[in-house]
Amino acid sequence: MTETPTKSGVVRVYTTTDTPLLQILRTTDLKEDPVLHAMSYVEECLSGTRLARDAIRAAKSAPMAGSDPDLVILLLCRWAELSCRIAQSNEAVALIQRANALLSETTPMEIVSAVTYAEGLVAGTRGNRQEQERKLITLLQDLPATSPRRMFYLWENAMFLAKQGRAESVRNDIELLIETGPRRGVPPERNMAPQFLNAIETGQAALAREYISRASDAQAVCRYLGTPFDYTAVPLLGLLETAAGPEGGWRDLRPTQAAEPAPVKVTRCLLSRQTAEALRVARLAASRSAGEVADTGFHAFSLIRAELAEGNAEAARRLVEMRQSRGNPHYLDSFFLARVDMRNGNMGDATGHFASALENAEACQAKGRLDFELALSCELSRGDILTLAQKAQGRRRIVQSAPRHAAARQPEPDVPETVVPPDRIIGVSDAIRKIREMITRFADLNAPVLITGETGTGKELVAHALHDASTRGGEPFIAVNCGSIAETLLESELFGHERGAFTGADHANVGLFQEAGTGTIFLDEMGEILPRLQRALLRVLETAEIRPVGSPRSKQVKCRILAATNADLNRIADEGGFRKDLLFRLQRLGIFIPPLRERREDILPLVRYFLDTGRRKGVHATLSDDLVQTVQSYDWPGNVRELRNVVERMRLMHSDKLSYSLDDLDLKFHMANPGLSTSTPMRSSQKDTGRFAGSTARVPLPPDDEVFFREGRSRIRRLDRIHDLFRRYRKMTRSEIVETLGISPNTATKDLQTLTQLGVIRRIEPSSSSRSFYFTLNEEKKPPLSRT
Repeated sequence: MTETPTKSGVVRVYTTTDTPLLQILRTTDLKEDPVLHAMSYVEECLSGTRLARDAIRAAKSAPMAGSDPDLVILLLCRWAELSCRIAQSNEAVALIQRANALLSETTPMEIVSAVTYAEGLVAGTRGNRQEQERKLITLLQDLPATSPRRMFYLWENAMFLAKQGRAESVRNDIELLIETGPRRGVPPERNMAPQFLNAIETGQAALAREYISRASDAQAVCRYLGTPFDYTAVPLLGLLETAAGPEGGWRDLRPTQAAEPAPVKVTRCLLSRQTAEALRVARLAASRSAGEVADTGFHAFSLIRAELAEGNAEAARRLVEMRQSRGNPHYLDSFFLARVDMRNGNMGDATGHFASALENAEACQAKGRLDFELALSCELSRGDILTLAQKAQGRRRIVQSAPRHAAARQPEPDVPETVVPPDRIIGVSDAIRKIREMITRFADLNAPVLITGETGTGKELVAHALHDASTRGGEPFIAVNCGSIAETLLESELFGHERGAFTGADHANVGLFQEAGTGTIFLDEMGEILPRLQRALLRVLETAEIRPVGSPRSKQVKCRILAATNADLNRIADEGGFRKDLLFRLQRLGIFIPPLRERREDILPLVRYFLDTGRRKGVHATLSDDLVQTVQSYDWPGNVRELRNVVERMRLMHSDKLSYSLDDLDLKFHMANPGLSTSTPMRSSQKDTGRFAGSTARVPLPPDDEVFFREGRSRIRRLDRIHDLFRRYRKMTRSEIVETLGISPNTATKDLQTLTQLGVIRRIEPSSSSRSFYFTLNEEKKPPLSRT
């Protein structure tokens, strides 16, 4: 029986039982501590019963100073998970930094594991699955076998591997979960989910059918898979069975074909050889998220399959390389590269890649998945497949008979270049030429440099170039976003602290200034630093000394300081918000990066650079005259960052082709050219924030950090979007929600039910016919989760 915890007992119950945190909080007096109150908001949001904006508002307003550090760490970790779900990974990184600063020698391992798990989630959100896996392995190695929380992480690791079709490697862990589940009160469907999903991901249709037939509630198994696996798994099972032979059962579990998820539609189109339609659907799905690069699982390869089926080999190759460079490889990457090489006539390379695919599939017991992938390979004839298989088997026999030390190793994924010499600052304008000259001139000066410019102009790139061009280039370069770390922790983060300096400081901490050694520390968003820390930074600049928090003695530092801001520090100083003596120190050496609208001659070189990045040497893309005119006349309020995102999106949506026209750009750019016809009407709900030079027409512009994440698959993000739609239109039908957000009817039904239960909307039934039902914004009673 779970005890009713007090404020001090929440951590004890969490670390000594496997009771879910939300359940612990529901038996606690939340009025006792605002941290607990905020934590309950975050937990409810993660469970889908509270809106994200309200949970984050509660977390930000919770006073954490003086609270139990273990409680604060738990809140920060769960808040970081919420930030990951709504695609705010930068915020999650800052939250984890704060959590790490509170760790001590006495912190329970269950709390330490929560931090490690959150670090893995951030890595996974950014597409680095390799780092996420390393965090999970570290967590399980460090957490004692007797810890009641260990079973949770065993399940998380099993699901992580199952989504990649690699759960065979943790079969013993899954069997342990199933064996101990009944006495721990865990629903059997939850522990069956990794087996079922892994069977589908490895193409073992009969085994997947067996697993799910054991469940009393097949839909319950799918709910544990997580989005989008929950609504794609069963339809994919049906297609696996179709491809393997006579169609099996499960029709009662499949959605109708009209409401099929995009990956299922793409797969069905490829099986029926409708390659053009498959590519259309795959591109539309990819335009809504970064799934083709950051996600894992069968669905994450829809665009790669469709591009290859339509003969767009180089586009497919680039997608695979983008995934690998992010740390998101898959054991069947070599299969897709084999198809690329076949298309390009490189039979030798294709044979080697296919041999690797065979070996990897055997290791993961995924022969059925490889067979299914071959069935989806529309560009390959049966003769091509037979030739490829025969040559690959011959290659494998040669490798297996060779001495072990002579076996060929798989090439490592390309690592993006990190050194930024001055000539990597792209542009032909006088402003960029002067910036390159200043980088060369300032590189070896032992003095701070203040880099200014609007958001997205490339301030960190210039800082990297200054560091790399200097004699410090081989030393650490540490970047700190001063605006993302709480003011109470930033001083400790930069200068370090002594043991006992504040609550939770059970051990000394070396700050980033000392970690940088003789390298460079880059302080971004300097305008966000508060007066107390401004005094401390002024001391560093004047004496090259820091004083750790709680220490009576100063320490010498040898690193160089670079700073950046998009704020007008002179105005802030005149208003008393920034020390003038610190500003004078920073302004001795300054580099100003003008916005793109003031150096339009740099736009086209940047477009060409982003278009050609990753292509073979000597291969260059061309642009039509109207495209050139449009990109040069647009103001680019998001500057280089926005330009890069738009070009990357253009390449992704158009098979990385070599010739681009205005029709290939986002629809918003057509607003500057009223004479152009567009096949898709502009939605009136789109934001109205972009602008073109010399034009009064205003066009929609998504935020820089949502170019790929808009209309993401997160349920939390969906609920916020549906709420926004009702605030805008007051009344909507379920079919309108389905059409607007591109989600399944079942998903829309669940989300509308949740918002109805929360009091945000009301269901209206004009007649007994369900076709007449619609929903309205609840304006009679202010919903508890509404925006203030």
